[in-house]
Amino acid sequence: MSINPAPAAPEGSGQPVRPARPRSIDYAVWAILARCVFALGAAFALYGTRADARRTVARANPTWTARQIEDYITSAFRSSMVVTIVSILLVLLLAKLIRDGRNWSRWLFAVLVFIVLGDVQRVFGFFASGSVAFRVLSGLTGLSAAAALVLLFLPASNAHFRRPGTVAVSPLRALLGARTQPLRTPASSRSGTSGSGTVDPATAESPAQASATSPFPRRPAPRAKSRKQRTE
Repeated sequence: MSINPAPAAPEGSGQPVRPARPRSIDYAVWAILARCVFALGAAFALYGTRADARRTVARANPTWTARQIEDYITSAFRSSMVVTIVSILLVLLLAKLIRDGRNWSRWLFAVLVFIVLGDVQRVFGFFASGSVAFRVLSGLTGLSAAAALVLLFLPASNAHFRRPGTVAVSPLRALLGARTQPLRTPASSRSGTSGSGTVDPATAESPAQASATSPFPRRPAPRAKSRKQRTE
């Protein structure tokens, strides 16, 4: 898969354009496809461990007949193949959504390969029992899933899952920026004052104007007593 540039928006549309798909996303999709191939190969290679499975089931259930053991192994292998095919189809669908830039698809893929399918734990399949083909294919399945996860969460891949037109801001920087932003008072709320705190004579109001515009009328100042009233 080559890097395909994002289609340019029509002129005058004002719509943001998604940046070109980074190379790490293409590598992650290739790793997911390799994971599917290795998982399917491991499911077929499981039939090569039929003799070991027969001995294991016979030791665990000594009262079972040979027919019961064979039916149990056949049913278990058939179920494993069905689960493998269904999981491959689901993972391929997620790979398509990841390539399209759906952010939730990579998180669903992470949950799927970590918890539901346990692909990452299959890295230890190199040291498990069974045929050599099954161990190698199981280990390669785990390595491919782990490589896809690492590639999907690289910093270079985050821009692919971001909405067009948004800017990446770290949570710490956003928090510090919100706390250190100074509180600014609009200039319109400071009537009659300049930036230096001095009264502007052109915009200052006289006491008569202030009393006329104030919703609460001022009480008249008390008049001074005359000398005759003070002597009485």
